[in-house]
Formats: sequence, C-alpha cells, structure tokens
Amino acid sequence: MINNNNSVVVFQGEHAVIQHSDGNQSVIKTSTPTSCTVFTLYNRTRKIAVLAHIDEYTSVRSTINKIELKLRKHFEATLTDGEFTGFIMGGTSDPYSIEKKKLSNTALAAASVNTYLIDTHGKPGEGPQITINAQDGSYLFHPGNQVNLTLEFWQQREYGEFNNLLDLKYGYGYGGAYIPDYESKTATRSESEFGELVLSPEERPQWIEIHKQRTNNLNKHVDAVRTALAPRKDAEKQIQDLIRDKFSRNKPLQSSLKNKNYNLMFRQSATDTKYFALFKLLFKYSSTLDVDFTSKGKQSGTIWNVIEKYKTDTYKDFLDMYTL
Repeated sequence: MINNNNSVVVFQGEHAVIQHSDGNQSVIKTSTPTSCTVFTLYNRTRKIAVLAHIDEYTSVRSTINKIELKLRKHFEATLTDGEFTGFIMGGTSDPYSIEKKKLSNTALAAASVNTYLIDTHGKPGEGPQITINAQDGSYLFHPGNQVNLTLEFWQQREYGEFNNLLDLKYGYGYGGAYIPDYESKTATRSESEFGELVLSPEERPQWIEIHKQRTNNLNKHVDAVRTALAPRKDAEKQIQDLIRDKFSRNKPLQSSLKNKNYNLMFRQSATDTKYFALFKLLFKYSSTLDVDFTSKGKQSGTIWNVIEKYKTDTYKDFLDMYTL
C-alpha cells in the first residue's frame, strides 16, 4: 500500500485545487476511477495542480465553475489564461462514461485549456489510483496491487453506495425519465485522516445494517450526501418570471431570454446592481443552465472583466462568499 500523509484525497463527485509551496500539501490523490472520468490540470509557472473525479451523476459545469472560482479567489489565477494543461483519463465504454469525458474535454477546451487523453487502463495493474504532484506536475499511477485499500473502502462506503442507490432509483424506472446531475464537492481531507483499514468479522453486521438503513431511506440519503441540480424547466421559469416582472422593458435581457443565452445574460446582469437578483438566480442555477464562468464576450470579456469595468464590487464579494 502506498500512503502519502501529505496528499489531499479526492473521491468521486469531488475536486481539489492546490499550489506547491513549503509546508503546504503538494499532492492530490484519487481513488480508482473505473467508469468515472478523472481530469487533472496543471499550471507549471504557478505550480498549481487540480484534480476532479467525475462520475455519471456529477455536473461537469459545476466542477469547472467551482474550480474557476477557487483559482480566482485563492490563487489569483484563471483557467482562461492559457497556462493550464489538462489530462483526461479513466472511463469505460459505458455511454454515461463516454458522455462525461466528452463534456469535460469540450468545457476545458472552451476555457482555453489544452487537454490530452490518457488511457489509465494501460498503466501497470488494473484500476490504478492516480496522484498529481503540484511541485512538478508529475503523475503516479499506483498499480492495482499497491493501492491504498483504505481509500477504496471509504470510496465505496461514501460514494459507491450512494451511486448504487441512484442507479436503483433512476436506472430501473423508479424516478421517471429525469436523471439529475449533482453539484461537485470540494475535497478537504488528507490521506492521513483515513488510517489503516481494519474490518473484523464482528463489524460486518454493523455495515449490513447501515446498508439496510440507507436503502430504506433512499431519498433522504441522496439529499444528505450531495446536492441535486434543479430541473432545467424550473430554473428557466424562475428566470423568465423575474425578467417579466422586473425588467420587461429591457430589450437586451429580453433578447438573451428569448435565445436562452444565459452566459450573455449572466454578464449583462453584472453591469448594474439593479440586476443583482437576476445575477444571484443565474448563479444559483448556473450548473443547471450551463452558465460558464469562464466564457468571454467579444467586447465584454469574462464576468470578472464586466464587474471590474462597471465597478459592481458587490458581485465580486458575492462570488467570493460562495467560494471555498
């Protein structure tokens, strides 16, 4: 087993951003991706490393937006500066897996990140755990016989079980046609927090009981573990109602609404604090409506360029407040 006490652990549905410096954590490590997509980003000049572990229920847009917010607030960096190189790995021939890999590649390319594909299944052993080192951007693919089994156990307990329940709820017709995406979570735990895996026969009944409780309380468990995105039609109706009630004479907003150009509307809403309610609503439903925080207008630039130009500092404070 390979154990680096200084690594940040990322499970499926999570992401982490770190910068190498003396005394700080310099390694991000994730559990075996199997059918999940993992993408890593590295800024060699600033020694900033990013790792995201995206399963079939994780919103790619949520993941990239949260990474962009964190980069700007804590590292004074941005995906759009062309300094990041990305690698996409993991995944299988499963349709959901292929779709997440395509979405990740498209979204990162739109943010000016040069991405490359890596076949992790060709690495030593089956199902390697993956680490990226922020000091030099190097990767380590832990062979299947050298993985940290403790991480695989907690991965299955906290997220594998969760996804099995989602598969039961949505994959077999119980939830109808709508299958929600879930917000990406920021990983904060070190590998040292998990300790050694010791599961005696006496403890087995306890885990069986936990499984029964979670299965019998499916909806409550799903809501508690991760936050589901609202259905798109509900988000669009709230946006439509607000513009109709408050800004019915604003032709630019009306045009953006008609064309469902929510990226443009997001930038428009940052030009004056009288649109703050609309801005907050678009932020709330950014993942649902695919609002891209890295998108640029030909003249306006990014959302941060708009905030700087119109001196709407309230908006920057709002974005900072919701960035971990």
